[in-house]
Amino acid sequence: MFRKGDVLCFLKTRHIFGQAISVFTGSDVVHVGICLGPRYFLESSVRGVRISLISKALKRKQKIIHCQLKNEDYNKIVHNQKLFDDCVEEELHKPYDFRQIGQFVLNIFSFGAYKPAEDNKLNVCSELVAYLFEKVGILKDVNTSLYTPKDIFNLDYKRRRNLK
Repeated sequence: MFRKGDVLCFLKTRHIFGQAISVFTGSDVVHVGICLGPRYFLESSVRGVRISLISKALKRKQKIIHCQLKNEDYNKIVHNQKLFDDCVEEELHKPYDFRQIGQFVLNIFSFGAYKPAEDNKLNVCSELVAYLFEKVGILKDVNTSLYTPKDIFNLDYKRRRNLK
């Protein structure tokens, strides 16, 4: 069962964009989305921020890991449900932040000396999830612009399970 706030982590594919993310982050997790309930999840892809069907995602040629929030974190989303829903509505249909990808690469090649300023006008997938988690209190005082899919995957969850 998918609950609001659970995370879907997509593992690398043969797609060039996914392979590049894997190389730069050192992880097999190349994309993340946040569940909005049992049927839908929110994701930021090159087509922008959109709501997608979980059932359709399961048909992709990608392995997916369902990361279930701990009850205390799930309760933060329930307690702040209106704020969460308002933030989802605010982010919906925003274009993908290609500039952020370039800044992330600069951060890596400068060995962390270059730190992009936090900017949530546009989002990449992991930045979107981190932003929503920060808004409801799961993450505190972080630069969401530095979050990668690997960072989202490495958060503390109740459990993880492979979906395919």
